[in-house]
Amino acid sequence: MWTFVAGADNLQDLEWSLRRGFLLTNGLGGYCSSSLVGCNTRRYHGLLVAALNPPLDRYVLLSHLDEMLVLPSGEHYLNTTEYRDGFFPDGNRRLLDFRLDPLPVWRWQVGETVVTKRVLMVYRTNCVMIQYQVTGAPAGAKLVLAPFVAMRSFHELKGRRDGLNVEPADAGWRVSGVGGQDLFIRAGGAEIMVEPIWYKGICYRVETERGQDDVEDLLRVGSATVDLDARQEVVLTASLGADEPALTFAAACQGELARRRELVRLAGPRGQREEMLVIAADQFLVERPSRERTLASILAGYPWFADWGRDAMVALPGLCLATGRHDLARAVLELFAGLIDEGMMPNRFEDDNKKLSYNSVDSSLWFIQAARAYGQATGDLDFVHDKLWKPILEIVRRYHSGTRHHIHADTDGLIWAGEDGHALTWMDAMHGGVPFTQRRGKAVEINALWLSALGIVADWGEKWATKAKLPEAVRGRARTTAAFGETFWNAEGGYLYDCVDGKNRDVRVRPNQLFAVSLPFAPVTGERARAVVGTVRRKLLTPCGLRTLAREDRDYRGRCIGNWFERDFAYHQGTVWPWLLGPYVDALMASAESEFVAHGEAQGVIDNALATLDQGTLGTVAEIFDGDEPHWPRGCFAQAWSVAEILRVKRAYDL
Repeated sequence: MWTFVAGADNLQDLEWSLRRGFLLTNGLGGYCSSSLVGCNTRRYHGLLVAALNPPLDRYVLLSHLDEMLVLPSGEHYLNTTEYRDGFFPDGNRRLLDFRLDPLPVWRWQVGETVVTKRVLMVYRTNCVMIQYQVTGAPAGAKLVLAPFVAMRSFHELKGRRDGLNVEPADAGWRVSGVGGQDLFIRAGGAEIMVEPIWYKGICYRVETERGQDDVEDLLRVGSATVDLDARQEVVLTASLGADEPALTFAAACQGELARRRELVRLAGPRGQREEMLVIAADQFLVERPSRERTLASILAGYPWFADWGRDAMVALPGLCLATGRHDLARAVLELFAGLIDEGMMPNRFEDDNKKLSYNSVDSSLWFIQAARAYGQATGDLDFVHDKLWKPILEIVRRYHSGTRHHIHADTDGLIWAGEDGHALTWMDAMHGGVPFTQRRGKAVEINALWLSALGIVADWGEKWATKAKLPEAVRGRARTTAAFGETFWNAEGGYLYDCVDGKNRDVRVRPNQLFAVSLPFAPVTGERARAVVGTVRRKLLTPCGLRTLAREDRDYRGRCIGNWFERDFAYHQGTVWPWLLGPYVDALMASAESEFVAHGEAQGVIDNALATLDQGTLGTVAEIFDGDEPHWPRGCFAQAWSVAEILRVKRAYDL
């Protein structure tokens, strides 16, 4: 499997090491994540972040550990923590290396003594296991571990507070005070001291960059002291309630590695970086318990996104179908099919895991794309007919006649959508109820998706219905296709308008036009298609993805930094999105005059994207990157459709 190694020089350079991190997940929405030196840089970092109501309602429980090696020569801290006034301790100075091989491994050296630390999450349990092994320790040496707990929603930073009770438990501590569930921390074979102390002023530098509150207080529950004369290994576990597994660390590690090997076997990847994408894809696939049975869903991104309808449908072909996990694809499609209402699929589950938001125009259309991809990959058209056909017809009929947010077909058959206080397309950043990217009217990718959906339904309709029973929109799709070209083609610029509302035609160069070339039954082909791809290549393509706006535009923002308002303004105004490489490669291949030349370009595009596995959170792909060089990763440090679209086209075109 793909591995990553960072040496002492890089780890001692905090500007380098704090920009990179690791991520472990448990299939329930919970995770374990921090920087390469174990110093948390975000409010969302923690050794155990658990989903109290899977896969959402996530809480940072165990934040980090103070780790100290006590030798006759003195006390030597191994961990690194940042406070408002600097770093203490600075254990990164003693690090030999960090390896992702494939699980995180750290090694520190003090004199002849070497401490090795390994971390894993136990799949489908809210439990993290941390193993320490010590070699070369002199007589009288000890290892002291001190857990720090946050016990808060992962969105909130908090100060010292009452209500967190720490009590002794078997070989460790029990901490209560979160949703009626207790956190158990255990270190078998260690001498346990229960001594709760609040530490003030822990600082998170990424929150500082993001213009948000960036300091909190954490509760040190006590210490676990290991006599290294008696034992050279200790395993600390932290689990929510009864989630502690009856496993040794070695058995848990073997189980996780075996699970990953099976994922790789099922997917049959070509090369180590593709293997890593397969493992990264698995991190977004989660369980969503219901009253009757447990369903599968897709988290849009770590750390903060829930399961979003749009993201799930875009990501499903790459995460599930390209990896051979057809059963999960079927389960996800069935989950969302059952949630379609008035022809609309929910855009997201809210963080409280209770409310659904029906506020996107494209989620339902992406559902039809995902259904087609499933049918093509599996040949299981019986499932498509029995479970998905009826909601698909409902989508087409309601989009044509009208549904929420003034979504409806205009007299030319094209979809018009828009409502004050809502941003309905994927470019959905807003402030004060006003979208930053105004796209009210006929958006180019929405109508490309609409025409593609009509073609898909017409294709299936020949098998399952007479033409008279097909929706009116399907029967009139030739007229709508002609209207698309008349409405969106910018003859002067040689590309497609981004959004049209009456006489208002948005001439800004954006990547959304690619979908008119890349999708099945695409309305733009031939010379016009090649012109679209050429414009996007010249104006928007970067090594990490596509810019959302051309650099020469007055609204272009090259860095997605600053406070909430500044970041949201930049979010779709030049910021690079890796997921758009998928439609770019599709459009490139669909419009190619020379398949050989196009394949070579596509290979270079994907090779550049794979290099991002060494940046940010290792082994996965971030949500966004800066539009300007050096294209730092921003936003969610692991994004489902970023991973999925790169993996999908890599497999589809043998890149």
